[in-house]
Parts: sequence; C-alpha cells; structure tokens
Amino acid sequence: MTPQQLAAKIRKLPPQVPMTTDFECILAKDGTWSRAGAWYKTQKEHWLGWLAEYRGPGYYGRKNSHRSAEFVYNHIVCPPMVLWLAEASGIPKPMVAKAAQAALSARSTLAARCNKTDYCLADDRGSDWQARNGTTKDQINAN
Repeated sequence: MTPQQLAAKIRKLPPQVPMTTDFECILAKDGTWSRAGAWYKTQKEHWLGWLAEYRGPGYYGRKNSHRSAEFVYNHIVCPPMVLWLAEASGIPKPMVAKAAQAALSARSTLAARCNKTDYCLADDRGSDWQARNGTTKDQINAN
C-alpha cells in the first residue's frame, strides 16, 4: 500500500474519536504532548498531512520519498496518531484501551509511548507490518 492509498482510506474515517481525545488530554496534562502550536486540529488531519509529505522531500528534506505505507507507519512517533488510527478504523475498544494504558505507563517520551501503543495493538500477532496492522488494514479496507 502506498501512502496515497492509505490517505484515501483515512479520508473516510471520522475526524475525532473519544478514547483518543481523552488520551490526548492526559498526555497534555502530564506535559508529554501538546497540540499547542500544531498545524493540525485532529489526528485525522495530522495523518493526512504526514502522508502528504511523502509525495516529495517534505518538511524533513527526505532523499527518498518513494516509501510504502508500512515505512510511513513505522516512522510515526506520536502515540495519539497510532491510537486514533486504531480507534477510528474499528479496532475493538478493549484493545484500544489496553494500548492507551500501556502507552501511559511507558517512559515519558513520545517514542517510548508510541512503541508501547503499537506493541499493544499488535496483540501478540507478531512484530512485522502485516501482523501489527492486519486488523487495522482490514478495517480501513472495509471503509
């Protein structure tokens, strides 16, 4: 899947979902994350902007902009983005709640919390893109 194909699927998802909104509030209160000064208003908008960056060198001056959706996903360091995608695409609420809780219990860096979020969403199905994102991709493809 290309970043543009993933963006087309994401456009069909709701802009806000309650568990992710609550998660963002908790991260903001503990000072780990803040939307203050951010260019996006929702995680959906964040995703679409992030994916659009892969049409060229983007903000970071990438030398190789021809990447897969797998590569893009694996380079996200924003736990609310990962959680939003799971929740908005229909991952079961208990699994989303477990991922949010694991992220909150991780070291207080975004990278550590993002890894914990992603790991819990994998639900012991493996560590590669296919295993981690099988349910998410199935849910996105249904939309």
